[in-house]
Amino acid sequence: MEPWLDYRYQPLLKHRRSRSESSILLDSARLLFDLQQVSQVVQTISGCLETREIAHHLTAALVTQFDCVFARLWIVEADHTALRLVASSGLHTHINGSFARVPMGAYKVGKIAQNQIPFLSNRLADEPWVKDREWAIANQIQGFAGYPLVARDRVVGVLAAFSTRPMAPEFLEVLQVLCMTATIALDAALQMEQWRSTVPMRPAHQLPLSDQLATVLQSTGLM
Repeated sequence: MEPWLDYRYQPLLKHRRSRSESSILLDSARLLFDLQQVSQVVQTISGCLETREIAHHLTAALVTQFDCVFARLWIVEADHTALRLVASSGLHTHINGSFARVPMGAYKVGKIAQNQIPFLSNRLADEPWVKDREWAIANQIQGFAGYPLVARDRVVGVLAAFSTRPMAPEFLEVLQVLCMTATIALDAALQMEQWRSTVPMRPAHQLPLSDQLATVLQSTGLM
C-alpha cells in the first residue's frame, strides 16, 4: 500500500501539512510586519531634500528595524563612472576607506548598479567576488542583499545590507518596496542639489520652498 493511502500515515501527513501551513503564515506575518516598518521609514524621509540625511535614515533603519548588522548606501556620481558612499550604519559608520568610491561595474556593488539587478546571498564568506573574506568570517556575516535604486531606467544608487543570519527571499521584496520610495526621495534631493549648484546665491531674493519643490518635481517628472 502506498504511504499516502495508509491511514497510519495520516497523522504524520497532517503534522507535516500543519507545519508547512504554519511556516507560510509566519512568513506572511513577517512580511506584513516588515512592510509596516517600511511605511514608518518612508514617513521619516517624506519631504526631505537632503541626500545624506535620506541615505542615513535608510541605512540606520535597516540596522535598527530590520535586524541587519551593517548597511550602506552609494550614490552614482554625475558622470556615471563611479558610485560614492554617502551613508553607513551598524558595524562601520565611516564613509571613507576602500569602498568610499566604487567604479561602475566593479565589485558586487558596482555590478548591481551597472546591471540594475538586485542580489541576495546567504553564504557571503564563500562568494568568490568577496574582497575581504576574513572580515566576513570575523564578523559572522552570512546574509548580503544589494538593491539598485532606479529612477525611470536610470540608476541613482545602490543600497546594501548585511546580516549575521540568513536572509529570507522575501527580504528582497521588502527592499524593493523601500527602495521604490527611497529612489524618488533621493532623486528629488539630487535634483535639488544640482539646481542649487546652478542658481546664483541671492539670499534676499531666494525662491520660496514651494517654488523650489515645484522645480524639482518638474525635473523628476513627478509633476
